[in-house]
Amino acid sequence: MKRVLALAPLLALAPAPTYAGGGGCHTGAPADAVPATTVSIDHACFGPVAARVGVGAKVTWDNTQSGLAHNISGPGIEFTDLPIGAKHSITFDSAGLYPYACTLHPGMSGVVVVGAGLPAAPVETPAVQPVATTSGDDGGSYVPLGIGVLAVAVVAGLVVVTFGRRERGVPVPAR
Repeated sequence: MKRVLALAPLLALAPAPTYAGGGGCHTGAPADAVPATTVSIDHACFGPVAARVGVGAKVTWDNTQSGLAHNISGPGIEFTDLPIGAKHSITFDSAGLYPYACTLHPGMSGVVVVGAGLPAAPVETPAVQPVATTSGDDGGSYVPLGIGVLAVAVVAGLVVVTFGRRERGVPVPAR
């Protein structure tokens, strides 16, 4: 019975979708680069996600409202710890895109856009070709469902084996 109870948390976790463990505050909508020289950190979110500044501007990351320790790192941005209550500033002397992320919280990322600004017209992206699917597939992934069903089957098998031994009078090995 103890083994069955020890495996019960697996049953609760099995049907969780793969995206449930992510972090960050992205909504899936395109992020507009907004003029900002301060990036505030609120729990697991950088705000704004995309900050636009001019060449030679200083950007400050402010972790005074978060309640969590963070860090930032990326191309052109040296790894820096941001414990609770910390601030860190970087001066950007060259135009370009400077993506960064917190390595402690997967999915928590942002970008500093340095330079004259965004293009006047939206950039056209090529249409994405759909992946061939079997009939009846609505485009969703069946992998999380399959993992959940497999986990339920394993737990159910363990329950049957454990309780089946006791009901048939088969001796249970000593511990």
